[in-house]
Amino acid sequence: MSSSDNDLTLHLPLDEIEDNSVLDETENDNDGTVNGHPRLLPDDLFGSCCDFDGADDFVEIKDPFDNSDAFTISIWVRPAVINDGTYHGFIGHESGGVREPGLWLAPSDGGLHYDSYDAGGTRWTDILNNFFTSEGVWVHVAWVKDAAQYKFYRGGELFAAKDAPTQFNRGTSGNYWLGKIDNFWKGQLAHARVYKRALTQEEIAELMLDDQTAASAFKRGHPLEFSVYDDDQQPVLVISDGQPDRRLHVEIANSSQRAIELAQPASPTPTPDNYHFELKFRPGTLSASARTQLGLAAEQKGWAVSRAQQADGTFSVYFLNPAPNDGAALQPGQSVVLTLQNVGAEGGGGSRGTRVELRYSQLKYVGEVAQIEGSRVQHLEIINERGKRNIPLHVGFLGPNRVLNDGHTPNELRLRITNSLGESSIPLAPKTSDAPSTFIISFDVQGDGEQREWALGTSGDLQHVEVNAVRKEGGEEVADASWIATRNAEGKSPEWELTTPDKDSLGPGEMIQLKLSNVISSLPSGQTNLYVRYKNGRALRSTPAREF
Repeated sequence: MSSSDNDLTLHLPLDEIEDNSVLDETENDNDGTVNGHPRLLPDDLFGSCCDFDGADDFVEIKDPFDNSDAFTISIWVRPAVINDGTYHGFIGHESGGVREPGLWLAPSDGGLHYDSYDAGGTRWTDILNNFFTSEGVWVHVAWVKDAAQYKFYRGGELFAAKDAPTQFNRGTSGNYWLGKIDNFWKGQLAHARVYKRALTQEEIAELMLDDQTAASAFKRGHPLEFSVYDDDQQPVLVISDGQPDRRLHVEIANSSQRAIELAQPASPTPTPDNYHFELKFRPGTLSASARTQLGLAAEQKGWAVSRAQQADGTFSVYFLNPAPNDGAALQPGQSVVLTLQNVGAEGGGGSRGTRVELRYSQLKYVGEVAQIEGSRVQHLEIINERGKRNIPLHVGFLGPNRVLNDGHTPNELRLRITNSLGESSIPLAPKTSDAPSTFIISFDVQGDGEQREWALGTSGDLQHVEVNAVRKEGGEEVADASWIATRNAEGKSPEWELTTPDKDSLGPGEMIQLKLSNVISSLPSGQTNLYVRYKNGRALRSTPAREF
């Protein structure tokens, strides 16, 4: 945006994390220091973005304000939850009870809360209701101070105008935050900017277009997406500790609008210079046995694999199809899954997060000669143990386990999770602990451009599904405050994380009842799965998937 670049004091794209920092693209080099464990997620709109967990993730930068007279704050936000009764600050700063200009998601009514002080300590604050209408949806927020007026823009349109101080308080700490203020943001953030003057509505619209044009260019230059997961479809690596190593599935999907095919390689042997896909692990990620025994599962016919330890400590796995079938191509939305066996994590670092990179080469669009090369990055969680595949929990439906798949009727399902131990309790850690016990509810979803007839519904069908804990009281069904379900819309399929604010155990025979409402399906009749997983700290255990 050339007309205002000279007035730009901060631009954090938030599309990359390197050496525990996010980079500022302005000449001020106001790089942000990462606190907690924000994750870098692939994103259809921006290519990638930063995801904040709502517990302890945030980014700290130096005060980006150039003066006390005018500013524009511009940021893309995607809340993972709305109207949950809690403030979620996403940009601002508080020190000594006095705040620099800051923005929050309000506890209710989809509100945008803003807060600021003038130079004399008078507070200027309000809540703008109905600013946020849905969780899991990107919203562009712009806050402009223009003389004695605040202007708030939603998606480039003026949403509200409020009185403002002549001069605003810049604070004395010299710091500023993204992902928290006096509490933490849960969801994603992208392209945070601060200007030293008031931008016009036309400039804000141009700014939004710049961001989305850059994202479109990114998607054109990165036609493949990938995910890495274990047999339970979780993005985790398990520390070996003498146990049999597990399998790891690498799913590669064509996210472009054109068919992609494998080019014929010059040699049938995969090497660092001759591969279709390279999966690259960071130093210290894989166990010694995995580095020597890792290989393709028996069913991966037609593919060859090799492995190599690099000089910088990274470890690469090379996949090559020596003789691609003529006419065989990966159509838009289609994917291929390559399964590795004997995969385990190094235990020296304990439970931790890591990133894995997929590089691709010797690919081409059907009908073209020029080859495609590129790379994508995904996050993996390294955990100490998986526990038993079947734990003492019984999962079943209360009442009907069917939905009417006419594409418009909202259905309700009731799920019951029961401690099946006759005499023993299952210990729980509350949500306030460092490692809360969590039940994860999910189901298969058909995304845009996909054909997944086994899914419960399309992403459009299921965008308004709600999960709530309930109990019976005096013959009436009421909310069960001992369990809180929080929607997580980061991946292809939505998940609900069920935690308890205060319970320390699930007693013998005790049950949790969940109501799933607004379930709509337009897909063909047949069985589908609802998945329930249990995470105790970082250890993730699976209950049997329930078919319905």
